Amino acid sequence: MDFLAYKDWLYFSKGQRQGIRLLIMLILMTPLAGNFIRHTGYGSYNDQEKFMAEVRQFMLEKHYKNETSGNDEDIGFSPGDTVTSISIADTSTPDANTPTININKADSLELQAIRGIGSVLGSRVVRYRELLGGFYCTSQLGEVYGIDSLRLQNILPYVITDTLTIRKININTARFGDLLRHPYLSRDQVAAITTWRENQGVFIHTSQILEATGMDTSDWEKLRPYLRLE
Repeated sequence: MDFLAYKDWLYFSKGQRQGIRLLIMLILMTPLAGNFIRHTGYGSYNDQEKFMAEVRQFMLEKHYKNETSGNDEDIGFSPGDTVTSISIADTSTPDANTPTININKADSLELQAIRGIGSVLGSRVVRYRELLGGFYCTSQLGEVYGIDSLRLQNILPYVITDTLTIRKININTARFGDLLRHPYLSRDQVAAITTWRENQGVFIHTSQILEATGMDTSDWEKLRPYLRLE
């Protein structure tokens, strides 16, 4: 085969070159998209599929526009395009049409009315609420896995809490396992509480937890709303 034959094999038309660039970009974007999804909490199979479908649709539309306009501009997928299409949190003005949600009463479906909370996060909020015994302040939502500081700031304008619904633990009668289930108590701290009861009798003041466990004052302040003596 002579040189001209090889040249025919290596020659691509303008449309073919655009298609090759499109294919390369899709291949390169696939692992990056996976990392982005994991970082932002879009972890379910359906969410990943939706994200990749949006990426492909964007690339195809841009390729089609270049083909029909005769524009020689390289096909690109800029960070601005990505943020615009799948942004999960921004600093926009709160939507007046979004209702205020009581996070101590709402179920996972009702929580999804809040921008930034989907089905996965809604379920996590409800599960964490059950472990805590309820939220005594809305900022505790930041303790839910998947809610970072930026997402939290966008959620806070739409939520309230009701401290009257807090479920408290009787530290004089609660069993070891019941105490251990609370997110603010470690195994060592629970062991110290039960040892105190065995050796000293009942707690007279909830503040005696500090003496019994040696926990930090900041940790005690978080735990205190969930404790009762009888």
